[in-house]
Amino acid sequence: NVDYERLPKEILRGIFEYLQPSDLQSVILVSKYWKSVADEPALWKEFELPLKCKKSGNKFSKFFQKSISSKLQILSLHNFSFQLNDSHIQDLLNLDLKSITIGSIDLFNVYDDSFAQLVNNCKECEIKEYEPKLKTTNGININVLGLNKLN
Repeated sequence: NVDYERLPKEILRGIFEYLQPSDLQSVILVSKYWKSVADEPALWKEFELPLKCKKSGNKFSKFFQKSISSKLQILSLHNFSFQLNDSHIQDLLNLDLKSITIGSIDLFNVYDDSFAQLVNNCKECEIKEYEPKLKTTNGININVLGLNKLN
């Protein structure tokens, strides 16, 4: 029999590096020792949002209300099926993100100040697929912040 509690933290950390965040969330529940290893910020660095969070604004917000999201440090935002708004940006501002990558999202419903605050709160920000667009609303052309994928 193997006593996993006796494994050095370095070995456990090496194993945990291969796990997805949802699996890390389960690992935290195994024991206090495993939790002490799995809670290390380096394990929560890179993260891809679950597909369901990219399809629904409500599921996006609910995800960021869970304790798992508070550990995220690096986040990539792209290919949403809904328009992000200021409340979604506020969900992200509640995190301690070190780096964010943004691309292929419609930010029409996000105030420039909110978006600027998100970008400025991160040490690194990468913006992909910048395409300035015009959107017509009530017969008026509006210059839309880049990144928008509008028809």
